[in-house]
Amino acid sequence: MSRPNPYSPPGAKVDDVHSSTVDVERLNRVASGQRLVIFALLASIAAVGLQVAVGDIAIVVSLAASVVAIVGVVRLAGGLGSSGVGRFFYAVVMLVPLVNLVVMLILSSRATRALRAAGYRVGFLGASQR
Repeated sequence: MSRPNPYSPPGAKVDDVHSSTVDVERLNRVASGQRLVIFALLASIAAVGLQVAVGDIAIVVSLAASVVAIVGVVRLAGGLGSSGVGRFFYAVVMLVPLVNLVVMLILSSRATRALRAAGYRVGFLGASQR
């Protein structure tokens, strides 16, 4: 009767590293989308201040902030695993005032949770990419 060697290492394959290159790329997409969303929020706040101070020039800043917000939300939702229909829905919802703020805040908090769970440091202006 043959006995296995009690001093041999276990034969099971154990994955100590949970992140692969695909996960890092996906999380970097989430981080960049979150950063775009945060910059869009700051630009829209600046547009309100410019509207009070300067006037009609603020419309350009507001439109630019809206475009950046749509791109950021679509990128963020894609990184979080939303389908194409979900990303399209988010892009359409971004055109509705005040609802877009709620969507941006919800997606940003989901992104923060996902990034922190993966070991990223998330600050005021989002997470830095790896």
